Amino acid sequence: MNSVLLLEQPLQTVRALAPVALSVHLKDFRIEKRPEEFRVYGVPLGEGLLDVGSVLRAVLPYHRQPSVHVELYVGRKQDCEATRAYEDECVRRSAACLHQALAELD
Repeated sequence: MNSVLLLEQPLQTVRALAPVALSVHLKDFRIEKRPEEFRVYGVPLGEGLLDVGSVLRAVLPYHRQPSVHVELYVGRKQDCEATRAYEDECVRRSAACLHQALAELD
């Protein structure tokens, strides 16, 4: 998501950095076009524009067992309890996506 904010393609950035990367930081996102602006916002892993499998495949030639970190940047809900429940659900969905993507690499 960070590279998108700099108008770069995520996979292009991963391919450039893979040879020297020590870990992989995954954060999925969507982009919403509004009349006056674009809005970039976080979503659970696998539910946005990030191609998780392609990112992992780009890193594997350099790091057979990369250290993978998942970050969630999801919006707030109506109160703290609802926000925590939503975050917990997003963690579950993101973990399931990452487990599936890793299993497909084998």
